[in-house]
This record gives sequence, C-alpha cells and structure tokens, in this order.
Amino acid sequence: FKIDEISNGSIQQIVFDWCVNSGVWGARGVQRVLNQFFDADLKMDGIIGKMTLEAIANCQPKELFWEIKKARIRYYHKIAKKGKNHLFLEGWLKRIGKIEFEI
Repeated sequence: FKIDEISNGSIQQIVFDWCVNSGVWGARGVQRVLNQFFDADLKMDGIIGKMTLEAIANCQPKELFWEIKKARIRYYHKIAKKGKNHLFLEGWLKRIGKIEFEI
C-alpha cells in the first residue's frame, strides 16, 4: 500500500491499519475520503498509487486524519449490520479509538 511514501506518521498509521484490516476496501475508503472531503478526483481502484499519494500530500494532515477516522467508524457500523459482524464492532471501535493524531 506504499505506506512508507506517506510523509505524516499519523496518516501512515491510520491508513496502514485500515488497509491491513480491510484490504482493498481500506484503500478505497481513503480514496473516497479524499474525493468527498478534499476535492480529489481519484479512481476508487483500491490502489494507493502515485495519484492517491499526491492527494494525501496535498491535504492538511490533521484534517485528513480525522476524516479518515470518522469514515472508518461509519464503515464499521455499516459492516456490523451484516451477518455476525456485530460481534466484532466493539473491538473494531476500540482499536480505531486508540489511534490518535500526533504532531
């Protein structure tokens, strides 16, 4: 996911955690946030490539971090409605709650 090419450590951490735990859906979630809140025009292909990395670099890190965090919380609530995923919601929310923006 080219996490090492993201310059801000807090953004690296939250993107890495989402991508590791959700795979391509995590990368697509980051792209969706960039498109929706930061006027990027990214193809939501689930690949953190050159254009996604440029869009990340053009954002204020703290703003991007909080939008990604809110999107992840919404995502977990959405998938918790499917099957037995609700059993994992508390753990997912606890994990994302521990990821904080650091200057």
